[in-house]
This record gives sequence, structure tokens and C-alpha cells, in this order.
Amino acid sequence: MLRGISHDLRTPLTRLKLRVERMEDRAGRQQALSDIDQLDRMIGSTLRYLRDGSSRIDWEICDMSSLLQSICDDFWDTGAQIFFEGPERLEVECSADEMMRAISNLCDNGLKFGSRVTVTLRQEGGFAIVEVADDGPGIPAEMRDKVMEPYTKLGPARSEKGGYGLGLAITAEIVAGHRGELSLRDNHPRGLRVRVALPLHHDRS
Repeated sequence: MLRGISHDLRTPLTRLKLRVERMEDRAGRQQALSDIDQLDRMIGSTLRYLRDGSSRIDWEICDMSSLLQSICDDFWDTGAQIFFEGPERLEVECSADEMMRAISNLCDNGLKFGSRVTVTLRQEGGFAIVEVADDGPGIPAEMRDKVMEPYTKLGPARSEKGGYGLGLAITAEIVAGHRGELSLRDNHPRGLRVRVALPLHHDRS
């Protein structure tokens, strides 16, 4: 079944890529092709998660500041109120694709339920701390463990926003695969603050 889903998703994506390659606007063409390639990787990663219950990590040294700024820029280009605050550069050993997917999920959730998102980055000892804060309704403390489980939604109001309740579960899986920690906290004066703590380096010997 998953093989059929993969085919069904990638066939129109391939057609779209062929059309985009004929665009005359070079800058727009390159951005669109980059988005299509990212979407293709995300489809593959999501299907692996559904099949195996885990995500594969291709380790590399990544400039987390640049990655987070890129995510914010992409959302900003769609008209979203999203802002990045952090150092000019902070290197983290991670999978850039998986981390982009994880943080993009958090930003998407924040913008879905709020009107403004702030992404912050800082170093605390041997960890990079990424926080995604929104001004939405937040999540009750007693439900915060539950929303980490696949297909979990919090009532009809959130169901109306679309999706299948996989975003936080996949993000939590990616963070755990990086030997990091994800926690949900209150944002003040309102909203949700998601904190991701990632080791700067890994000993895989």
C-alpha cells in the first residue's frame, strides 16, 4: 500500500517538476525546483516513518542559524508573520533535511493556530536550543504528552485546521533520533513554546 501511495504522490510531483523546468524566470525556477526536491525528500522520509516507525539520519555538520533563517524566509515569502532571532552561525551535527522538516512542522503548526511565530536559537553548554513560539491557544499541560502520539488531535477546533495529527509525532521522532529532547511549554502572554535541545556533536564510535 505504501508503495502505491509513494507512486501516487510522486507522479504529479514529477509532472510539476517538468513544467517548472520550462519557466523563464530563472530565480523563480530554481526556488520552485528546490521546493519540489525538498517535498520529494519529505515524502520519502514520511513514508519511511510510517513503514518503519523511525527516520533515517544522514549526519553532517550543519549551520543551524542558516537553516532556521532559510525556513523563516520560506514562510515569510508566503506572507506569514515569522521571525528568527539567534547568532549568525552555530554548527550542529545533524541531518539538515530531517531537521528542516522537524522545525518546519513546528512553524507550520504555530502559524496554523496562531498569527505570529518567533524562532530562536542559542547555545547552552554542549547543546543548541531551538524554540518555536506562537501566539495561538496553546496546549493544556495534561495533553502535552498525548499530542506527541501519531494521529492525535485536540478537539474539533483543531481538526478544522486540517492535517492528520502526525506533525508533532514525526518531529518528536526526528529529535529523539538526534538524541535530543523536545518539550512543550506555555508561551507568555499566550500561546505555545516548543523547545528542542540538540547535542552539538555526537560520538558514534
